[in-house]
Amino acid sequence: MKYCPFSIHLFLIALFLSCGGSDSLTQQKTNAQSSAKLEKNSSPASASDLLVAEWTGGKVYLSQIDQIIAMRIHQMMQVNKDPSLVKKMIEKERRSALDTLTENYLLLQEAQNRNLAISPVEQERYLREFRENFNTEEEYNDRLQQAGQTEEDLIRTLSTVKLGPKCIEDQVEKIQAGMTEEVMKDYYDKNIQLFSPPARWEINQVVIKSNDNRSMDEAKALAERLRREVKEKIDSLQTFPEKRKVIQECAIKYSDTPDAQYNYGYVIIYDHEMFKEKYSKEFFEELAKVKIGELSGLVPFEDGFAFFLVKEQVPASVHTYDSDLIQSTLPKKYLKDKLDEFKENLKVKYNLHIYEENLFYQASEELPFSEIKSSTSPDF
Repeated sequence: MKYCPFSIHLFLIALFLSCGGSDSLTQQKTNAQSSAKLEKNSSPASASDLLVAEWTGGKVYLSQIDQIIAMRIHQMMQVNKDPSLVKKMIEKERRSALDTLTENYLLLQEAQNRNLAISPVEQERYLREFRENFNTEEEYNDRLQQAGQTEEDLIRTLSTVKLGPKCIEDQVEKIQAGMTEEVMKDYYDKNIQLFSPPARWEINQVVIKSNDNRSMDEAKALAERLRREVKEKIDSLQTFPEKRKVIQECAIKYSDTPDAQYNYGYVIIYDHEMFKEKYSKEFFEELAKVKIGELSGLVPFEDGFAFFLVKEQVPASVHTYDSDLIQSTLPKKYLKDKLDEFKENLKVKYNLHIYEENLFYQASEELPFSEIKSSTSPDF
């Protein structure tokens, strides 16, 4: 799951308001507009609280991450009662929330280093959107009072939190300014495989592997015998469905790969490096020669041998740079790649370090969230 920016923003606002603005926000005046310098100097909630991330200017502890995921985990636990599965879900949710939270903090710091600011018009809009979370004016004022904040404090906090998206907008403008025809053509040439689907084959395969009780020679002998039997049968048949049924039955009875049991040996293979790491050179050479409905020869297959029947062949298709499809998708792909690169560079720039081991579910932990109140709910 990817936590939505809105949920994380609500958590940040709640966090800032609850601290009273003194230890995490240092107020300063810039061009007659209030802004804030983010200094996320968190403290552990208890002696056993674990540090899960730190960077130049901030830290995050496990207790804060668990606040964010509390409602979601509580909902999951209503559906699933298996403790081992719940623990795995908690670890996954912790990492996802931490990634999104740290990304937001790094964006805030970068925005402030770029001297980005929220305009008065934007401030009014953000305040109006925030107030819409409350049913009445009285509820809104009560929450501010409980937090020990004024509306001016809230505006400062909202302006700080919204600097993250402002930073993204600023970076998008910078990227778009550099998207010249020459740059885009060069990007296309270097990434042409992303815009040209590779060739693919749909096959039913029988794989015989060596193991503790079967040598490579014995595996080859068995594979050769099975292939002969399958070929004799399909050579006497006329229709493709009949021929395919023969190898499907052989696969589910003899084949040593998982696809045999749940899919009758049916797999889709792409002309891509990822598949070429698994399938042998001889396997791909045979794929190129065999036609639909034909049985392949015997070929090497990781610790064994295989043969297959081709169900479908789809050749690679190349979309030229000038095609409508490329002209519509290329800018979006380029922009996404550059934004991802920008975010990764922020991690290096601000020395982000994630303590992976502290996100694991500890043996001493009890399952939390039996009765919770999510910190990301907009009741503040």
